[in-house]
Amino acid sequence: MARRFCGYRSRQFIRFFESNVYFTNPLLPDSDYDGLNDGDELNLYDTDPLIFDSDEDGIFDGEEVLVYGSDPNLIDSDGDQLADGVEVKTEFDPTKWDTDSDGIGDGLEFVANFGSESSAELLPLGFIRMTIEWSGGFAIITTNSTMLSASFDAGKQKIDFHIKGTSGTNAICNVTLLSSLVTDPNNLKVKIDENLIEFSTKDLGNMILIQFKYSHSEHNLSVELNGEYSQINTYPPLLFISIVFFAVFTISITKRRKFFYAKIRMSHIFF
Repeated sequence: MARRFCGYRSRQFIRFFESNVYFTNPLLPDSDYDGLNDGDELNLYDTDPLIFDSDEDGIFDGEEVLVYGSDPNLIDSDGDQLADGVEVKTEFDPTKWDTDSDGIGDGLEFVANFGSESSAELLPLGFIRMTIEWSGGFAIITTNSTMLSASFDAGKQKIDFHIKGTSGTNAICNVTLLSSLVTDPNNLKVKIDENLIEFSTKDLGNMILIQFKYSHSEHNLSVELNGEYSQINTYPPLLFISIVFFAVFTISITKRRKFFYAKIRMSHIFF
């Protein structure tokens, strides 16, 4: 009976200690649902048992330890200037400075794939927010796909990005742009592997949001702003209208002249 009482008191003490010292849930083995037991977080990995992402790199502590092998206490485990979460969503290895062993660090390869002014951050639920910039504008791409590259083609006024994901799963993509980059929303086009797909737009004041969905696989996506071309395309109708107006004006003047000369001839006949 004494043993049972001692065991009960011990459990009570442990629960009190856990609740009042570590502030973890004494009734849950994993208080923050990050995939690691509270005891392992405190004794083995030195992570916070109350925060699912101790280093705030966008990956759960459990995933870092059990899936990717990265350090749950370091934002950039391999020192390549990319956060571990960003590496995972851009298909780099968060534990290797040079994922493809080509002698170029992943940080520099990221710049080559997305541009020197680009930035990225991992969001909840496996989403990544990528910002790409160019002279005169920028685009914010938010998606649950893995992004392999993204760029802006100034000549064709379009954003191209290469993505991939687990085949058959649903993908969501939001592209936010300055409204000034879109001359006419009716001229917008979204293509996946050169095929037009449906999309929706939302006016955000000085920004415009383009939303579309697709089925995951490896795809090339493009958002054609058609801004420059829409302006150019307005010239042929204007030119046509100008020609018609000029022709009508010329015909009108010609008729008036003929009428004037005919009137003069008639005046000679009667006078």
